[in-house]
Amino acid sequence: MRHYISLFIIFFAFSAHAQMDKLTAISKANQAKEAAVEAYEQKNFEEAITQYSILLDTLGEKNDKALLNRGHAHFILKDTLQAINDYTNAAQSELKQVSSMAFNQLGVMHEQLEKQEIALNYYKEGLRRNPESEALRYNYELLKKKLDKKKEEQQQQDKEQDQEQQEPSEYAKQLKAQAEKLVEERKYKEAFELMTAGLQKDKTVGYYKDFIKRLKDITEIL
Repeated sequence: MRHYISLFIIFFAFSAHAQMDKLTAISKANQAKEAAVEAYEQKNFEEAITQYSILLDTLGEKNDKALLNRGHAHFILKDTLQAINDYTNAAQSELKQVSSMAFNQLGVMHEQLEKQEIALNYYKEGLRRNPESEALRYNYELLKKKLDKKKEEQQQQDKEQDQEQQEPSEYAKQLKAQAEKLVEERKYKEAFELMTAGLQKDKTVGYYKDFIKRLKDITEIL
């Protein structure tokens, strides 16, 4: 009987101690959470990060909103690597508001890093998680328009370069011969105007772009 009583006392003492530890951990977590929120609201972002780190790392609490807010604090302090790390983890949250906001921030940061294609993918994934997010939709559509415009401009530039590299037509060759005759007569301005006017009619005149540039340089000096 005494043996059973002893075991019961030991078990009860152990359970009471475990319960106390649990209550202490909850209390510390609440304190860290409150301190972090207060520091963040007061724009003391360094202290906010410290308190969020106590909550998330030291105490090991899983709190996706706290993780997102720590990412915000790092972002404001321009700590790019830590902000991206927190946002990347927060993006996996089952809370769609947290997840979509994290994806939006990842998109914003990669735009700032001039990695537009990666940024667009983050916005797209955020919209997949939360189609109702106006911020994500706005950023996605704005960036997509920019990228589409950039692509069109590049295609146009490539097309113009291809045209310039084309073999000159008979018209272009004759025009070049006339311009060279004018150069022999020291009529550089007339030669330049002849070539530039011809370029408007026939893009293959661009084959002589170096010649046209030399004429332009000379006319500016004279």
